[in-house]
Amino acid sequence: MTKGAKRAMRLGALQRRFGLPVDARDGAATQLSDRLLALDVLAKARTVAAYWPFGSEPSPVPALEALHARGVTVLLPVGRANGDLDWAPYTGLDGLGAGAWRFAEPSAARVGADAIASVDAVIVPALAVDVRGQRLGRGSGFYDRSLSRVPAGVPIIAIVYDEEVLDEVPTEAHDRPVTVIVTPLRTVVVT
Repeated sequence: MTKGAKRAMRLGALQRRFGLPVDARDGAATQLSDRLLALDVLAKARTVAAYWPFGSEPSPVPALEALHARGVTVLLPVGRANGDLDWAPYTGLDGLGAGAWRFAEPSAARVGADAIASVDAVIVPALAVDVRGQRLGRGSGFYDRSLSRVPAGVPIIAIVYDEEVLDEVPTEAHDRPVTVIVTPLRTVVVT
């Protein structure tokens, strides 16, 4: 698939998301979080790398709040000028501020780009994901670079809206597939 086709797929996904009413997104956040918290890997996790939603992205916030309240270290990304992600612990809503790339970032001390290599699970955003676990991101490569540090066997969980699970998503050599797909209505373990 050409870069132009990938770009068109991204734009279509973003347009659909922007068309979702806020109450539908809020309802989806609750359903997504319930499904996330039901995962065995998150029930046993001590450290989880995740993301804070930007715009109309599917929201894991209720799950992140529950994990944090349980004493799980939740690492959130911090943008770096070199196009990589650093990580910092989530300390609560009061500890979030606007980051350089317009998404919310924790104000706690950064723990380094390699911190993602020692987590028990990773929750990643996606515009779409296919049944093989291939993920379509926004195209900046932030998560692709970070996911390259995640050891084999560590679950990588993509959360998307139900209609964003597709038969096929275009891939490139650097793409790392996800191992679990969570939507408001289902959980799929990729085999």
